[in-house]
Amino acid sequence: MKRINALKKSVLLVLALSVLLVGCTTQMVRFETIPDKADIYINGIPQGKAPVTAKLVTDSFLGLDPAQQKFMIVAKMDGYEDKQLDLVSHSFIYNDPEPFPGTIKLRLRRTWPDGYNAELRKFQPVARQYRESRVKPSLPEEARKCKVQADFAIEQKRFEDASDRYADALNICPWWPEGHFNRALILVMLKRPDYKEAVMEMKKYLMLVPNAPDARAAQDKIYQWESMVK
Repeated sequence: MKRINALKKSVLLVLALSVLLVGCTTQMVRFETIPDKADIYINGIPQGKAPVTAKLVTDSFLGLDPAQQKFMIVAKMDGYEDKQLDLVSHSFIYNDPEPFPGTIKLRLRRTWPDGYNAELRKFQPVARQYRESRVKPSLPEEARKCKVQADFAIEQKRFEDASDRYADALNICPWWPEGHFNRALILVMLKRPDYKEAVMEMKKYLMLVPNAPDARAAQDKIYQWESMVK
């Protein structure tokens, strides 16, 4: 009888473990950064340079392992502030197997002022080539699409989206003066104005078109925004 009871317990234990293993729900999430190639860490464990795909255990049987439902995502890159994102899954296996977006994009902010000085030095060849070009390049269609979407977002007062769409366009054609100028103005219209990034965008605008009719006004904006940088 004791052997039978022990056998029953063993069978029940195996079945319970099987249910727990089957009950674990995982989700593949792709992490991207702007700029790319930032180092991604999840709960302190390095995942590689962005873009990178990681497997997140979002749930387990009956929620018996809630610690695995919390993730601290950190993106690190020289010359930029660390970007942290906390993800928490409150789902259950049969309710929401994919509680997080399939792709998560993290936008990093440059450190002040060292990161900005490095970025401006990096931008100098782009600005020089644009200034010396007799025929200015036309906006690529994909960048124009981003511009149209940005302008539409501004009409709807979705300034965060507008800033992101202009950033996408500038990743395609960093030599576009209007894009830098417009994004600079949008960045100070956000709920949490980003004066640091606005200064950078306006400085790039002046590097591209130093003799623009509104160059004086643009420089004055830089002075104003720099007074807001902490």
